Amino acid sequence: HESLRGMKVNVNELSTGAEAQLNRMGPAVVADVQSYYPRAIGIEPPDELEFGYDLGPSVYSYESVYRSGTRIMIGSEPLLFASGHCEDSEGSPFSLQVGEVRALDDETAEPQTVFTSREGAFTIEGLRSGAYEIQWFDEDVLPSRFSVPVDAAKSVELEKLVVLLREGSE
Repeated sequence: HESLRGMKVNVNELSTGAEAQLNRMGPAVVADVQSYYPRAIGIEPPDELEFGYDLGPSVYSYESVYRSGTRIMIGSEPLLFASGHCEDSEGSPFSLQVGEVRALDDETAEPQTVFTSREGAFTIEGLRSGAYEIQWFDEDVLPSRFSVPVDAAKSVELEKLVVLLREGSE
């Protein structure tokens, strides 16, 4: 991925060194590959990888056919870590609740489960900038919305979320 430009990523690290290396010269190329033979490629994360970066799986499996190659994309855009606090309309902590966080502007993003502590605090990892909604598992509670700004740092403190009940619920 473009975000790894300039970093050194070792491929199939052995006691004698790496079989290949992604570096400033270009992509890593594993040259000694047998056709029709299952193979595993191990990725060693670089030391300078920033907090919150998702490199992806550490091992990839593939099987090449005769005179072919396999391209593996590692890394992604940096992801964010968000923390926040929920309370009800009276200011009491929205404690020990469970919900599902969904990106409103990215239908391909996988939903994540979120839990609140006794104090109403919660954390969510792996977010990108954009709008989100928490659908609480308690059917009497309305969904909560929040957004992560485009220029957000690696760690974001969200504004306090006030959780509202559906009409007719107590």
